[in-house]
Amino acid sequence: MSLFGNDKVKCKSCGSMVWKGSKITNGLCSDCYARYKRQTPTPTQQNNKPLKQPKPPKSNAAPPISPKPAPQPILRFPIGNLVFAIWVADGYYYPATITGNSGDYVNVRFISDNTDDLIQSNHIVNLPDAFKNMNFESDWKNGGLYYSCEVKARDDMNCFVRYTDGVNEQIHFSQLRACFKTSAKIAKMFERKK
Repeated sequence: MSLFGNDKVKCKSCGSMVWKGSKITNGLCSDCYARYKRQTPTPTQQNNKPLKQPKPPKSNAAPPISPKPAPQPILRFPIGNLVFAIWVADGYYYPATITGNSGDYVNVRFISDNTDDLIQSNHIVNLPDAFKNMNFESDWKNGGLYYSCEVKARDDMNCFVRYTDGVNEQIHFSQLRACFKTSAKIAKMFERKK
């Protein structure tokens, strides 16, 4: 305290006494305030983002409803595509054409006998995936006996296959059937020894 009463004010930062007439901002002397300003970034300097605008107070009113168009389903199996579909009677996959989609089920027409069937979509394999992940058998000379083969080439509905004994044959696409490679390995384990 001075002789004239309360002439000085204490700086909140450094504790120095400053004359009341000198500039005190936010309780800081001019030196401390200048140092504070240099260290505090402006709103646009903080992460190069402007300060967020305050949120309006919450109201009990329901938010406005904006009509959104219904999402269009993406067809995993477009109509007309060639696929391999399971024939439930024997568990093999045979060439088929997609004729329709209805939710989790797909309508197919098997190429070999023009039979229509409704199959779960998880039992249908696109051609690229089939040629990558499946083992094939071919109906040798279209006589009803299937033998393991490798598809060497395919041109629309014609295939060139090589059997495991080295014999080559040109066949119609409908003469193929397939099973997943893991299934073939399991089947081979249980194959009867000669």
